[in-house]
Amino acid sequence: MDSNRAVQTNNNQHRNVIELRPLEINGVLYISLYPTNTGLIGAILELELAYHEEAGVYIIPDGLESLNTLFAHFKGRAWLDLTELQVARTHRKLGQERDLKRLDISPHHNSDYQRFVEYLDAKGYSKNTKLIYGHMVKVFLTYFRECEIAEISNDMVKEFLSKEVVAQNYSRAYQRQMIGSIKAFYRDRLNVRLDIEQLPMLKKEKKLPKVLNKDEVRRILEVTINLKHQVILMLLYGCGLRVSELIGLELKHIDSNIQTLLILNSKGNADRNIPVTENILEELRGYYKRYRPKKYLIEGMKRGEPYSARSINMVLKRSAARAGIHKRVHAHMLRHSYATHLLESDVDIRYIQVLLGHKSSRTTEIYTFVSNQKLGEIPNPFDNLFDK
Repeated sequence: MDSNRAVQTNNNQHRNVIELRPLEINGVLYISLYPTNTGLIGAILELELAYHEEAGVYIIPDGLESLNTLFAHFKGRAWLDLTELQVARTHRKLGQERDLKRLDISPHHNSDYQRFVEYLDAKGYSKNTKLIYGHMVKVFLTYFRECEIAEISNDMVKEFLSKEVVAQNYSRAYQRQMIGSIKAFYRDRLNVRLDIEQLPMLKKEKKLPKVLNKDEVRRILEVTINLKHQVILMLLYGCGLRVSELIGLELKHIDSNIQTLLILNSKGNADRNIPVTENILEELRGYYKRYRPKKYLIEGMKRGEPYSARSINMVLKRSAARAGIHKRVHAHMLRHSYATHLLESDVDIRYIQVLLGHKSSRTTEIYTFVSNQKLGEIPNPFDNLFDK
């Protein structure tokens, strides 16, 4: 690593820091980006990276070329912290991690892949596009390692997209990038069965959001002893906040006079006010007296710096384990639980939509299928068949 990178890696006193962490998806290694400042999201979006919805992070293929791209893009804009990335790579060298599936192109595909790289160069694609397209075609060719390129059909590609993209919780933007790279790969090839103009955009299987019941939420809060951790979980559940909204919440966004939290630049660049109860405000007053945060309501080890999303998820996982809850929990589950419990309390779904900050009511309507309590209250006409 050169001196400039060493400075970027170690100079963490700067506020604009992006932590680079390893992420394995379906046996393939990626670098995930964790900005410590929500203001860096715009700079990350400029790279047009893939977004992994389950992990909730932007990712780029692992490798030196990706690191060079990141350092060039963020030079003078943010410091890149490689600590976790370097630790993981050391562990792999020592054999402390299990063997990972590598991108492995068969020898008879090598020449086609090299011609594709030359094609991208000739067409003048940007460095980042060449990096992404090259990686995606490697994923594609690894999946079809045992097939001749001319044998691959549209149905086979549809199966590939279903298993390797949709089922892995990639965003539709990533799926479009994958289809674009496959189309580019086939563009100068003849005598193939694949109709590249008919490649499908697959819809992700709609899964019901996983929720905790009220008793489970209560138990989690009861076993959470640390006051800061209590407040984190209380706000995620009691206000239905996204993790990004919580870590970006500043002291000036809390108005105790009108009992609201102001959420700025939320998903979809929308602002909204969330009502808070006197009970929540009382907890926040006690928290403030204890921790005296400088700028953000929830700050990390260093005053004035926001808490990390990863740490929030770890707080919930530890508390759930102590509460004897064996579900696979994540912080967004508390937001789902908030919405579901409101619905169970007969709150109109249009109000829930506003509280959650959903642009479309169709997004909120998913919770109408979650509430088992309401389903259990629906009278069954069979019970009245023989009433006199």
